[in-house]
Amino acid sequence: MVLCVVPVIDRAQDARTGDSKPPELIDYVVATVNGAPITWSALELERRVRGLSREEALDALIDQRLFLEEAAKFVIVSQGEVDRRLGEVRTGGGVGLVESARRLMLEGAGEAELRERIRQQLTLDQLVARMFRPQADKATPAEVEEYYQTRATELLTPTRYRTRRIHLDLPKAASDQDKREVRSRIERIGRDLASGRLTMEALRSAVADDERIVIQADDVWRTAYQHALELSDVVSKLPVGEWSEPVSTPLGFFLIQITAVRAPERRTLDDALYREIATRIEAVRLQSIMQDWIEERRAESDIRSLNGVGDPEK
Repeated sequence: MVLCVVPVIDRAQDARTGDSKPPELIDYVVATVNGAPITWSALELERRVRGLSREEALDALIDQRLFLEEAAKFVIVSQGEVDRRLGEVRTGGGVGLVESARRLMLEGAGEAELRERIRQQLTLDQLVARMFRPQADKATPAEVEEYYQTRATELLTPTRYRTRRIHLDLPKAASDQDKREVRSRIERIGRDLASGRLTMEALRSAVADDERIVIQADDVWRTAYQHALELSDVVSKLPVGEWSEPVSTPLGFFLIQITAVRAPERRTLDDALYREIATRIEAVRLQSIMQDWIEERRAESDIRSLNGVGDPEK
């Protein structure tokens, strides 16, 4: 069934005169699932965050809406859990759910939108754990061993890095002028380090009494996504030995340098990898169970979409 365009209109008033502004189209509904709308802006955000075509993104949002509809019957996610996972997103201390939320932040999502995405994912996690996972058979030792022997290229450690970071803090309640001055200062430091006019030893000596500059060096290996959000993409792309351009974060500006890279290596089949492989095998079974359920739920639901929304253009 084809859905007609349902516009979302901004009828704001002029702040100075109180006169009504001409109506402006700011969004529209591209699909409904049992009466609940999916908007164009939500579709485009899903497409960009997950790297999907519009048709794939719409299918994903429809499935998500049906799963959340079921979860609403018995799943409750606490605000404390949302807060905890949001902290992981901001510090780079987690993966999985955190990765999708990090990408959402890079798309410019606000705090409310980010919290809602995290709440939804935690809700879906509970739904899967309580409703679907008990139906999936456990992986046997023989299945785990076969997986390990036949899929060696899938079982590598992630690329890991050692880095040096220079952090120049912003003053409290920093003005735009403050930010420009701080950025200009760290740009000069970066240029001088890159050209060799300034050494790390000289920099440490020069800023020893400046509490706003922090110089850090890793003594452990970290993956790109174990760094703070704004630094993770820089780490994954920066050549060894080069200093980055200044990276703006809510905490101030950073320069980062990769000092060493450890390439992926084949992992030993220890207890941790055994559990990981077992989880992968069980996930395939779980996916099949969930796919059967969603197909049944789609068939009995009222799903309407705007003709042509599945434009293959990205």
